[in-house]
Amino acid sequence: MSAYREPGLTLDAPPPAPPPVKLRAYQLATLKAMSDGLRDDPPLTRQLVSLPCGAGKTVIFADLVRRRSHRGRALILVHRDELGIQTRAKLEAVGIPRDWIGVVQGPDDDVDAPVIVASVQTLSRPDRLARLVAASEAGPGPIETVVIDEAHHAAAASYVRIREALTPSLTVGVTATPGRADGLGLVPTHFDGLVYALRADELIDLGYLVPVVPRTFDLGVNLDELPEGITEYGRDYQPGALARALDEAQVGPRCIAAYETHAPGRQCIAYTVTVAAAHQLAAAFTAAGIPAEALDGTSPGDIRTAALDRFRTKETRVLCNCALFTEGLDIPETDAVLLARPTRSPVLFTQMAGRGMRPWPGKADCILLDGVGAMAEHGRLGYASILGLDGTPPPSASATGAGVGHTAKIRTGNPRDLLAWVPIDAGAWTLSAFDTSYYAVRSPRGVWSVFRRRKGTDDNGRPYWSNPECIATNQQEGYALGMVEDCVRADKMQRKLTPKAAWRQLAPSDTQLAACQKSGIPVDPRWTRGDINDRLTAFWSLPVIARIRERLR
Repeated sequence: MSAYREPGLTLDAPPPAPPPVKLRAYQLATLKAMSDGLRDDPPLTRQLVSLPCGAGKTVIFADLVRRRSHRGRALILVHRDELGIQTRAKLEAVGIPRDWIGVVQGPDDDVDAPVIVASVQTLSRPDRLARLVAASEAGPGPIETVVIDEAHHAAAASYVRIREALTPSLTVGVTATPGRADGLGLVPTHFDGLVYALRADELIDLGYLVPVVPRTFDLGVNLDELPEGITEYGRDYQPGALARALDEAQVGPRCIAAYETHAPGRQCIAYTVTVAAAHQLAAAFTAAGIPAEALDGTSPGDIRTAALDRFRTKETRVLCNCALFTEGLDIPETDAVLLARPTRSPVLFTQMAGRGMRPWPGKADCILLDGVGAMAEHGRLGYASILGLDGTPPPSASATGAGVGHTAKIRTGNPRDLLAWVPIDAGAWTLSAFDTSYYAVRSPRGVWSVFRRRKGTDDNGRPYWSNPECIATNQQEGYALGMVEDCVRADKMQRKLTPKAAWRQLAPSDTQLAACQKSGIPVDPRWTRGDINDRLTAFWSLPVIARIRERLR
């Protein structure tokens, strides 16, 4: 009998003691947002959390599992071996007994453990998933909590297959990447709403992350001539064509020169477009007198561990890889990142650039050696893609600077400077986007939520408006408004919704005048079509916002 089935380790016991690690204020706020989401009406049982690289997402969901251990079993889905090892360590760190933790990966098949850390590749196989379902229906009991690490993968078929086989009372997805690479939306198809989000620059200000300092150099590649295609990270340069262009440009000496100029002596992770290029670049650095190594997916576990240890002790200065260290790598000693490959994917860029932001004694910043100006293209990312409204960030949301991993572009000043927001009262805004309406509403707790309604037609061809759909909660006012503005940009509606849009200056239409008469709204003869639109929007929004406020109580 496995140790975790011994007496005293049953799920009937009280939750484990408070964690020996002290959670940070924002980590506790994340857990509270999850709890608040379950109390919403209707409850958000499929929750999404977006936190930047280095924010301690694993500690947060490990403590979530600890807090819910008395409710039933938990399943944590990871998609790489290193993430599984890291997750098990964090579970123990927050006080979950080692004997409670089982593994479903490769030959390990602990499907009856109280807490299961599972590889998606393994568990999604029909026979392995069937054994987990059978265990859930038998003695060990059902899975009540599912955590999806790196949740931007959640739309993949393997993840969907696992989720559809289980009926947890809470599913939480956590990710550092504010969007799907392939444009498939996470909300509302795969999650009910985004319950908590935090920007990297906020954690930089608090001292939990270090700033990224971009330093550009020329890789010598004409990107305009490169074909694009669909890759693991969405639309990006075709790997084969990109690899040939980089090889012809002989980028090795350029990368070495950039490192020696801008980041000499730093612990640097370098990203290349192919495995062969990673090994070639490591050899070039070594030949130049800079100790370097390359790792790839075929590197045996002991070889990989030894190389990482040499990197941590500075025996190796540059660690080259091809997409191996884009997720879950926890090496805070890293204080330089080398992009030896261009990318059009904001997901891939965010994962690469965020690898060096964890703090370390004596570490003031992380140098981003940017060979193609990727920071200028991807430095700020909006909410639009994570909500399924667009596959790429809008151009107006990008900017240079240290804040890698930004979520919504924060709104400052008067909201009507940019879009024709209609103020309802001190705690609510409405934006009418023709067939879509947005509502930003402050809750009694002082935080803001964003709701959306869409216009459609029923089976008889009659128009109707959908019920308010919550697309974000627990936001500051500026983030709530900024998120909607990102959505509007993604829909290419921004020009039509500005206060100075041409249609708003026209005379009122007969339909508008009739609507005002029916609604009892007196019309000032000086009003334009935009003025009347705002009055009608405010009038029609009042009952909707009243319903939303009932939900937020």
